[in-house]
Amino acid sequence: MFAGNYRRTGPMVNLFLVWYLKGILLAILQNVLETMETLQTFHNWEDHVTRLRSLFSCLGESGFTINLAKSTFGSATVTYLGHVVGQGRAWPKQANIEAILEYPAPTTRRSLMRFLGMAGFYRRFCSNFSAIAAPLTDLTSSKCPFR
Repeated sequence: MFAGNYRRTGPMVNLFLVWYLKGILLAILQNVLETMETLQTFHNWEDHVTRLRSLFSCLGESGFTINLAKSTFGSATVTYLGHVVGQGRAWPKQANIEAILEYPAPTTRRSLMRFLGMAGFYRRFCSNFSAIAAPLTDLTSSKCPFR
């Protein structure tokens, strides 16, 4: 079927494989999401453990594995992407807040942009962040002299 030149048929085969694999992946993710939705409505610990086992078997049947060293089960809070998540809310990770507080005063535009990027990661926890950071943001412009 594909006995011709790979330069002509290869990209077509790659597009087909990507399309095919995306369909499989979407079906797997939909199955996992349906299982996760049922996990959110557990009534007791045994029911929760049963539904977790169902989720794990669904993942296993789909060819996924779970790294136990990177997993946390039965915890009230979990650290995820620089945030502590749990009990219906999310807040900044304390170590990252300390890093922002201990960051040395910027002396160059580049270090100022680095600081603004680091502080901006938590902008949703600081009301009026853009108004507070506006004078510093103005200093990042090459039209404004950096002092």
